[in-house]
Amino acid sequence: MLKNRYLAGGLAGLAVVLALNSAEACQGSKVLFEDKFAALDPSWGTDDHAAAADGKLTLTTADQGWTSHILNQGTTFGDASYCATVAFPAVKDVGSAIAGIVFWGTDDDHYWMLAVSPIGQFTVEHKVAANRLLQPVRWTENPAVAKGAGNHYDLEIQTKGNQATVFVNGTKLGQVSGEPPDGGSLTGVYWSLPAEADSRIEVTALKVMK
Repeated sequence: MLKNRYLAGGLAGLAVVLALNSAEACQGSKVLFEDKFAALDPSWGTDDHAAAADGKLTLTTADQGWTSHILNQGTTFGDASYCATVAFPAVKDVGSAIAGIVFWGTDDDHYWMLAVSPIGQFTVEHKVAANRLLQPVRWTENPAVAKGAGNHYDLEIQTKGNQATVFVNGTKLGQVSGEPPDGGSLTGVYWSLPAEADSRIEVTALKVMK
């Protein structure tokens, strides 16, 4: 089960508040960053399992179980709303599929993410080293995270100081306390897929708002 996928560690200063409060999607009046995915911008780097065209970023597995992430190296952000819509249009083993958006990113070994699975669960995770991933919010079922392949999930993280509030489909699901990186944060995407020839994740409407 996804709930047991990672070994969770303690985190000083962690505060988790679970709630069911509605909010508008991707709050903010100024667009700081937006990728319309006409093509894969060089700022994402190169990944054989990521391609962009026709307004969407498509993440694949190439016939093998695959877990990866890409960070956008174009710019950094302070307090902001990090947003994206993720979908699982072709996944049979939904228990092995995960998609997320990165916030408070420093580099490939240091970032936070809000992630969802089509089994109807979400998590907030914190990568602190190459082989260590903490779970400030363990995999949790919530009605805002619909079950089954084919669903779309609007993900949003609102950061202010050392607080990050997470939303799925406009519903507030929790809040965590952390330590934003000095000099601003990177954003990015995370995905994990089973060994299925046609399985893929699609990302659209990726933006950062202020």
